[in-house]
Amino acid sequence: MEIILAGILMLAPAIFIVLLIAGGIIMASLWVYAHLQHNGGGKKRRYERRSGIERRHTVTQ
Repeated sequence: MEIILAGILMLAPAIFIVLLIAGGIIMASLWVYAHLQHNGGGKKRRYERRSGIERRHTVTQ
């Protein structure tokens, strides 16, 4: 039993570090995804505006 408890105590810091790294990666990926999504939304809005202008030009022509 003592060996098992010692093993758990040895692994505890490694597990904690792994969880910290995993959490950091998840947070970073979520931030990047949100950032890219916002940029994509801006581009889509710009594209819609451009297409609207193009439609107006075609109507005037």
